[in-house]
Amino acid sequence: MLVLVPVNWALESKKWQMLVSKVMPIPFGEAVKSTLTGLMTGLAMPAQVGEIVGRVGALNIAGRMRTVGAAFISGGIQFYAAVFVGIGAFFYAESHLMLSPLGYGVLVGLFGAIVLFGLMLFVLRRRLALITPGSGWKERIRSSVEIISIYSNSELLAAFGVGMVRYITYTAQFIAALLFFELPLSPAYMTACAALVLLVKTLLPALNLLGDLGVRGITAVFIFAKFGIQADSAVAVTLLVWATNILLPSLVGLLWLWWGAQHRKHVA
Repeated sequence: MLVLVPVNWALESKKWQMLVSKVMPIPFGEAVKSTLTGLMTGLAMPAQVGEIVGRVGALNIAGRMRTVGAAFISGGIQFYAAVFVGIGAFFYAESHLMLSPLGYGVLVGLFGAIVLFGLMLFVLRRRLALITPGSGWKERIRSSVEIISIYSNSELLAAFGVGMVRYITYTAQFIAALLFFELPLSPAYMTACAALVLLVKTLLPALNLLGDLGVRGITAVFIFAKFGIQADSAVAVTLLVWATNILLPSLVGLLWLWWGAQHRKHVA
C-alpha cells in the first residue's frame, strides 16, 4: 500500500499535467505540487470545490479560469473510470447483493443514464462551448468551458488511459488492505467489493474529504456485509486505505503550502 501511494498520485499528477498543457505547459513537479495542494484544501471545503481551488491556486500560470475546465475534465475522467469498472463489478456480484427487482431496475437505469450522459458530453463537447454565453461575468464560465472543446479525441483518451491505470493502482491498494486483514474473500470478489465501494463513493460525493471517510465506511459496511464480513473489519480496511492514500498525501500538500507561504515571506 505504501509503495503504491506515490505511484497513485504521480499518475494523477501526470494526468493533470497532460490536461493543463492545453492552457500552458507546466513541469511535472509543479503538477505534483498542484495536485497535492488540491487534495489538502479538499479536506476543508465542500465537495470538489476545495480540490479545484487548491489545484488552480497552486499553479503559477496565466489564464487560471481555463484551468478550472481542465480540473473538471480530470475529475470526470476518474469519475467514469470508477463508473465503468463499478458497473462491471455490480453485474458480477449482483447475486450477493440480493436487491429487489425494483432496486435492480433503478440502478441499471441510473447506470445507463450516467453512461449515456458521459457519451453525449464527449461527442457534443464542442457544441457545448459554442452555446455558452460569453458576456460579462459569464465570460469566465465560457473560458472554463471552452477548454473542453479544444482537446482532441486522442488527447482525452490518452488522459483517460492514465486515469484508468491510476484507478487500477488504487484498487490494488484496497485489495492489499483486504489481504492485510486476511478477509475470507476470493481475489475476484475482493476486486468486485473494492470496485463497488469506489463506485458508491464516486456517485455520492461527500461535503469534504473527511466526510468522504464516512461515506466510504458506511458503504464498505453495507457491501462487505453481503459477503459475510463483519462491520469492524470493513471499517478497519476503509480507514487504513483512507489514511494511507488520502491523509498522508494531504499532509504533504499542507507542508507544501506552508513552505510556499514561508518562501513568499522571505521574498517580501
